[in-house]
Amino acid sequence: MDQVQHRNDRLGLNLILMRMRLLLRSNEFYLVPLALLIGVGVGAVVTLMSEIAQIAHVLIYGIAVDVRLSANAYVTPHVALMAPAIGGLVLGIMEWSRRRWKIAHAVDPIEANALRGGLLSFRDSAVVSGQTLISNGCGASVGLEAGYTQIGSAAASLLGQFLNLRRNDQRLIVGCGSAAAIAAAFGAPITGAFYACELIVGVYSVASAAPILAASLAGAITAHWLGGAPYSLELLRVSAVGVEQYLA
Repeated sequence: MDQVQHRNDRLGLNLILMRMRLLLRSNEFYLVPLALLIGVGVGAVVTLMSEIAQIAHVLIYGIAVDVRLSANAYVTPHVALMAPAIGGLVLGIMEWSRRRWKIAHAVDPIEANALRGGLLSFRDSAVVSGQTLISNGCGASVGLEAGYTQIGSAAASLLGQFLNLRRNDQRLIVGCGSAAAIAAAFGAPITGAFYACELIVGVYSVASAAPILAASLAGAITAHWLGGAPYSLELLRVSAVGVEQYLA
């Protein structure tokens, strides 16, 4: 009886997946809800990575929780010397292991969309994002944006492969993952959308605008809701610009 029930549940799940795939193939409009889902997931992952890096800075350098390492007035000299060196050693061991086991380099989202139809390895992308996190967490002057876009695009690619999307839709979904990552990182959905259209998808079109903008908005809103949006900068009031400034 249990085997029959399990088989029926599996058949029901397969039927739902088949209908979902047919729906996504029938009209590009249905990519928008999928893009929203991707944006929420990627926004959460970006926030998690940012918090992990900040926790590493707090534990390693002893800075305050609400202060960024780059904005901290002072760090202990021997820690500032040793931490990046240890991080570099860990990355060197990882690279040595990759070459020893003859593991291919990870493909970035731009190459994946240009040459591979949006197909990305989630495992390789997770390794790249982990390496970026190690570098940043140990204090190296390396931003997390590459790791954000890599893991965001890979998650979107994995979902697209699971749903058996068409090649063009697969490339578009990868762009949605990248857009959500950049939007969540900087709290700038328009920037994320332009990044995806310009670099990842490589084209501006009406058909791609709605899913990419939806993913960007979802990523930025999710990161802001989770507290991972960038902190605000307070600027001093700028005095009136005189003729001498224009001449200069």
